[in-house]
Amino acid sequence: MRTGIIQNREELSRNGLLAGLCAGLGFSLALWLNQAFSFWRVSTEYPLPLTLTGVILSLVIGGLAGWLAARLDHAFYGVMIWLAVGVFEGWLAIRLNYYLINQFTEMLHPELAGLTIFPFDVYARLFQGVVLAIVGILSALAGIFQIFLVESAANAGSTLGRLTALGLNIVIFAAVGLAADYIIQRPLREPVMAVSSTIQLADQNREKPVSLTTSREMHLRALKPLGEKIFQPYQLFMGAYDPNSIMSSSVHLRLQDSWATCHVFEGSLNFCELSEKAYLQKLGCWLDGNPDYSCRVKILEESKAGLEMARAALKEERVLTITEQRGDAVLIDVSDQAGSSYRCVLRLKGDLVLESCKPAEE
Repeated sequence: MRTGIIQNREELSRNGLLAGLCAGLGFSLALWLNQAFSFWRVSTEYPLPLTLTGVILSLVIGGLAGWLAARLDHAFYGVMIWLAVGVFEGWLAIRLNYYLINQFTEMLHPELAGLTIFPFDVYARLFQGVVLAIVGILSALAGIFQIFLVESAANAGSTLGRLTALGLNIVIFAAVGLAADYIIQRPLREPVMAVSSTIQLADQNREKPVSLTTSREMHLRALKPLGEKIFQPYQLFMGAYDPNSIMSSSVHLRLQDSWATCHVFEGSLNFCELSEKAYLQKLGCWLDGNPDYSCRVKILEESKAGLEMARAALKEERVLTITEQRGDAVLIDVSDQAGSSYRCVLRLKGDLVLESCKPAEE
């Protein structure tokens, strides 16, 4: 009799482990792979290490939680375990997307090291508690179903019945993951999606003109400053965000032969501008010796001495080239005929802030 009980418990534990892995897979599909695929679909860079970290941790935590809940074989403990899993998944999504995204981006682009181009931590702190509570409760509710599904799998009379019971965990926890995705990750990708949709509409409008109503709803005129350049191959990147609300944001466009920036408010495209006008002309104006206020560039007091040295070193016949636009940073290489070469960093912080200009070899 005791041998039968032990075997039954081991069978329950195995089913719990598999059910937990299915739950982790559900979270992975809805949170991490959904986000990565959405960005990839609109030609946007999204750090692969971030996605892999989320997927691996979701599978590991899900498997352990499922195994432990089945091992304890107690409804209350099972619900508490899945509540903890939901809180962890919410915390992980916030941590990776709002805090560690800078480190992941620096792995791909060492030239951005130390710039903290995504200052999302302010916003994350404001809503973290509410989000964790919501995702945790939803996960706990899903955990109730998970307990019954594990028992159903153990009592199933066929392999198909067992796999069906276990597989339903993917669907249930994917629903929880989608809720977490909507709250946590959607605000990050919505601006990029808005710009991508408008560009696609502009391309469609060339072949078959869209209605005036559709044109206005999609803010098609916002692309007008980019002219025919918008029909070049392009790639989109997350730009600067209002760190307090993430309602106002920008999206960077790398075109075939230039850069541009589009500004989005509450998911709607407002206007776009070529980076030559937005950044190069303003930096060039300041390098020409004009005061910062007339060039619409803000100089911080602590940066003035170093910037003045750079301005004095760079002579006439300068060439300004944007090398990178990510988050709230714009990197511009400046060289002159005398051989001087500097890298300047502009920051999009409400005002356009000229943060530094340092010799390129540093």
